[in-house]
Amino acid sequence: PMEARPEAASGGRAPGAAQTHRPAHEPDHEAEPELEPEPALREQVARALVEKGVALGALGRSAGAIAIYDEVVSRFAGAAEPGLREPVAKALFNRGFRLGVLGRSTDAIAAYEEVVDRFGSADDQTLRELVAEALLNKGFRLGMIGRAEDALVAYDDLLSRFSGPSGERLRDRKR
Repeated sequence: PMEARPEAASGGRAPGAAQTHRPAHEPDHEAEPELEPEPALREQVARALVEKGVALGALGRSAGAIAIYDEVVSRFAGAAEPGLREPVAKALFNRGFRLGVLGRSTDAIAAYEEVVDRFGSADDQTLRELVAEALLNKGFRLGMIGRAEDALVAYDDLLSRFSGPSGERLRDRKR
């Protein structure tokens, strides 16, 4: 298993998508400092936090990475912007991965279950892949703690969601 990473190059936008912003040298006198940043900036902040968590994990600082992933979830899980769903899903998934690294399988399983609960009905391809990976990792962790029957349920859930006609796109993209 590996941690999920944001797509930094595209910034979550389609290539060539128009951006509306002021040049860096032009002050925005209308902005109120107490307000949250505009949605595109919130997305970049969320993605940067996920990347920071990945970097901390790569340095073996799993507890620090988990704290960052928790921050992403607490700040952005209730956000209305569709572009924040992916970083939240990745933060939850990566939280599960890092908890597993620390040997906290039960907590890791709960994190993977949260990915499935929140994003299990998503149409977005990246979210569907994270749900599939969360179910796979959940099954692995359940097996690690001697819950083989529950692991089979997790694997069957993955197979029922993604191995039929609705799962064709997921399988084809992985090849």
